[in-house]
Parts: sequence; C-alpha cells; structure tokens
Amino acid sequence: MFKKWLNPPITNYMYIYLFNWTNMQEATNHNVKPNFNQHGPYVFREKRSKEDIIWHDNDTMTFYNRRTWFFEEEMSGASLDDVIVLPHPPTVIAAKLGKNMNRYVKKVMNYALQTEGGMLAANKTAEKWLFKGFDDPLTEFAALFLTEIISFPLEKFGLLYLRNASKTYEGTYTIHTGQTNLSLLGELAEWQGSNQSYAFKGECGHINGSTGDIFAPKRIPEDSVSVFIPDTCRSIKLFPSERINYRGIETIKYSTNDQSFDNGQLYPNMKCFCSEKDEVCPPTGVIDMSSCLLGAPLYLSLPHFLNADPSYTDGITGMQPDPQEHDFYIIMEPRLGTPLNGNANMQINMLMEPDDSIDVMKDINEFYAPLVIISDRGDLNESFAKLIRNKYSFVAAMVILFLLDSEEIDRIDHKFLEPGHTHMEYDSDRALIERNIETPRDCYQFFISTMLSIKEWPLSEWREIKTKSLKAFFTVLDVEGRLSSSQIV
Repeated sequence: MFKKWLNPPITNYMYIYLFNWTNMQEATNHNVKPNFNQHGPYVFREKRSKEDIIWHDNDTMTFYNRRTWFFEEEMSGASLDDVIVLPHPPTVIAAKLGKNMNRYVKKVMNYALQTEGGMLAANKTAEKWLFKGFDDPLTEFAALFLTEIISFPLEKFGLLYLRNASKTYEGTYTIHTGQTNLSLLGELAEWQGSNQSYAFKGECGHINGSTGDIFAPKRIPEDSVSVFIPDTCRSIKLFPSERINYRGIETIKYSTNDQSFDNGQLYPNMKCFCSEKDEVCPPTGVIDMSSCLLGAPLYLSLPHFLNADPSYTDGITGMQPDPQEHDFYIIMEPRLGTPLNGNANMQINMLMEPDDSIDVMKDINEFYAPLVIISDRGDLNESFAKLIRNKYSFVAAMVILFLLDSEEIDRIDHKFLEPGHTHMEYDSDRALIERNIETPRDCYQFFISTMLSIKEWPLSEWREIKTKSLKAFFTVLDVEGRLSSSQIV
C-alpha cells in the first residue's frame, strides 16, 4: 500500500482552459458586459512523487509533493502559441493593494502604472500565461522602488509560473499514517509545519482534509470528505451525491454542493471563511484566495460559476455552467478508501473594481473576470481496478499475512457450509484445505502454493478461528457480512 501511495496507480491529466476577453476595448462602456470565451483544452500529463519523507514517532509522516507536467499536444484542442487576452494581473493587484492607502501613496502608484507598463489587459501566448511566464516592466519597477507599498515576489508573471517540477512550491504536508488509528489514515495533521492556516482564524483555519490521493478505509456512506487546496490555504468539503457502479466496483461519488464554496451567507458555520479585511464578503459561490496569496484579488469557484450566486454570471457574458461537465468530484471505493476516478475542477477569477485614483482602472465595470479553468483528472489503471474487483482475494491475502504474524493464534478450525459432497467448483480445493491447514504457517504455505490455481480464495468457508484477539480484527474487517463476528470464537 505504501508503494501505491508513493506511485499512485492513477493516470492523471491536467486539462487547462483559458478565458479570452473578447471585448476589453468596451471595458468602460456600462451598457456592454465583458465577454469571455473559453479556449482550450491544453492537456498536460501529470507525474507525482513524494519526496524527503520523514517518519515521526506520533504516527505521522512529513513529505514534499512534487508535480511535473508534460504537454500532450495530440490530446489538446489548442496550441500553446495561441494569443489570449486576459486582465493584466500586475496592474489589478497593484491597484487593489493600494486601494486603502493614503492619497500620496496612491499618486505614486498611479504614476508608476502610467509610466511603467500598467494596463487593463494584456495579450500573451497561452504558454506565457501558464508555465513559462513573461517579463513585465511593472513587476520590475515595483521590485526596485515600491517594495514598501507592494510586493511582487516573482521576477516574471504566469498563472502557473515556477510550479512545474517544483518540490517545494506546495510546501510540506504532514499526514497521519493510521498505524494506531486507521480512521485517521491520510488525514492532514499539519501544512507548512503548522496545524493552523495563516489565512483564516478559528475553526476555519484548522488544517484538515486529505491531499486527495489517500483516504481512511471503512467510510460511513453519509460522511463527507475534505480535500486540501494549498492555493486557498484551506480544504474543500465534498458530500456523497450518489452510489454508482464504476468499472464493476461499487462506489460512492462525492461532489461539491452549495456549502462547499459558501462563506456564511447560506451556512452560518462557514462564516469564518469570510476574510476580516473585507467590508462586505463576496456573494456565496467563490473562495476568497487573497488572504492566502499576499492580498491578490483572486477568487476560486467551480467552472463557469457553477452553483454560485447569479450575480457572477449576470455581470459578464460567455458563461455556461453545466453540472455534468463542471462538477468537482471523487469516485471512491468506500471500504478501502481508494479513489478510482476524480475531477478536481476549479476556476480562478480576478475581481475587477473601478478606482477613481488609478487612471487605468477608472470607470470600468465591476465584475469577476474568469481567468483559467484547471481540471485535474485522474482515473485508476486497469490492473489495480482488477485487484479491487477481486476484493475477497485481496482481503484474504491481508488476513493470511495477519495470521502469519500473529503470536496468539493457536489453531484454525474450518468447516464447510454444507456437509458432504456438493459437487461445486471448489470441492477439490476445499478438500485440500481440510486436509492440510491446521496452523497459520500451514495456511500461509498452502496459500502461496495454490494462489495461482485458485480463482477466488473461499474465505466464506472459514467458519471458526480459535484466537484470543482476532475477533475485533474481523469485526472491523466485516467482509460485507460474509464473515460476521458471530462466526469467530
């Protein structure tokens, strides 16, 4: 299982869509709504690796999560050379950070924007908007002269600049190993060395959730799951939406709903996700990322503002939210806690606000501009899916290894469900079991010698296991009722 966690048996692809602002020249015309056309997808194959793993005495482990992306031109529906018009983030960020400063500082800010490349929108290639980044005179000027007013930590700007193949970008994760409490397996204990997020206070700042690739087994069907998103400094909660048979495996689909992106307007317990710096919190349906990203006016939503307040789509045109296409979900086998398929669907938006003291921002419409959709899609490979489909053989192997390691089991007593000859498929195998297995060592040796010929381990034929402590183990395991605790003495 540890090897599966290190190298997940899931093929991941990242689908990226950029939003082209088609009528930015009408930005000050209040009779015309800004229009954004979705462009893409740009598809990248993703490779994940856990690095610098440190094991702790308190049943936790710390690691870095490196993600490397490779462009898949044949799978993509657009070229990285495409020119896309987006709002100019350095200008918008500078205007936002200077909004509440005194008028003298704002005059300096306005002069800098006028003379050092400030603009409402920019046209760059998709490659530059994403990973490559682009040189920007405004960021260079701010780095030299405006360090006390505004901080641009990067010499270039790109939506995903410096992320590709970076070991440290996401920071360190510390998760529970589940060694003494299996219900905590995969649950985050700390991020960046702390159990509290710097972006939120109280319960909303508590670090929790999973990194998305491992969850605790034996899940209660009604319970939600949480996935931690480092760019928001918080987790997003997914709720069970339906039971589905996925590739022959009984699963539960966990999806977002109107609570997942709320800030207290619909659910009072989410109020602490409303940033204290905001005089009025944004309408429900987006996550304010500014506290996590040095004050940048960025907001996370589902693609096309799915499930969000109608004001977001009313302020612009081009949005077509579709629950089937734009949902954020995980399909999970609940007994093992294994994700089989998922789509981490997220849209990053930028708040565009008029500002009378900044010439380039004067008289514009106020709206949330969609910048990019990042859809991280994963699907279990067939070899591991086959192993899960044959779950009784998988569980039998776990049981046998447990028997072999146990020092308290003296004897295994097995009985057939029906006496005499039943002329069933496994009769010959049952006879071998009856004649040859009396101790855990016998069980292990028999299993190794016959595992290639037996199609499915007949676990249901083990009626009684003489032991002092194994009852609790099987009560937890349960095996979907095929071996209940009442059958274990």
